[in-house]
Amino acid sequence: MENLLIKYMEESFLRKEFLPGSPGPPLVTLSREYGCPSKLIGQMLVEAVNARARKGSSEKWRFINKEILEESARQLRIPEFQIKSMLDADKRGVVLDILTFSTTYGGSQRIRKTVEKVIRSFARQGYVVIVGRAGVAVTRDHPNALHVRLTAPIEWRASEISRIHGIPADRALKTALDVDAKRTKLIETLLGKKFDPYLFDIAYNCKYLSKEEVVQSIFRLMELKKMI
Repeated sequence: MENLLIKYMEESFLRKEFLPGSPGPPLVTLSREYGCPSKLIGQMLVEAVNARARKGSSEKWRFINKEILEESARQLRIPEFQIKSMLDADKRGVVLDILTFSTTYGGSQRIRKTVEKVIRSFARQGYVVIVGRAGVAVTRDHPNALHVRLTAPIEWRASEISRIHGIPADRALKTALDVDAKRTKLIETLLGKKFDPYLFDIAYNCKYLSKEEVVQSIFRLMELKKMI
C-alpha cells in the first residue's frame, strides 16, 4: 500500500508540475570541490530567498543535504552510514559490495538507484537548494533549475581544510584530492558518462569571492530566470 501511495504521489507531481510549456517547480543544485563552503552558501541562499518570499510568495524554500541520506535509509531500511559508504566507495568498495551488500542489502546499484529516486522526488516538489549528493547528475535536465559549481585552487582549499579541521597541510591536501575524486566518480556513476565541467550553469571561485558575494550573485540569477 505504501509503495502504491508513493507512486501515486510521484505521478501526481509529474502531472501537476511538468505539463507541456510549464517550466516546472524551481530548484538549485550546489556542487563543490572539497574545501569550498557549500553548506554555508546553501543555507544563506535559502534564508535570502525566504526573506524575499515572505514579502509576496507563499512558497518556502528548503535546504536539502542530509535529508537525501535519511530518506534513502528509510526506504532501504538500512543505516545511513552504509549508504554513505557505498556512495563514497572506491575500488575496494566493489569487493565489499560483492561480499556484503549484494547479499544483505541488494548491492550498491540498489542503493544508488534509491538515492537517485529520492533526489528526483525532492526535485519534483521544487523550491529546494540541493547541496552535493551528485544532485546535478540527476536533475541536469530539470526544466527550471540552476546548477552551481563552487571551486577554488587546490592550495587554497587545502589551507582552508587545514585551518578548519586542525590537520597538517599535507594531510589536508591528500584529503581534498581523495574527496574530489570520489565526488566526481559519484557524479559519473549517476550521470552515466564522464564528468564534464559544462554540466554546470555557472562556477564561482571561492578564493576570490566571499560567501556573501556568491549568494547575492546566485540570488540575482534566480531573479533573472524568474525562479523567485
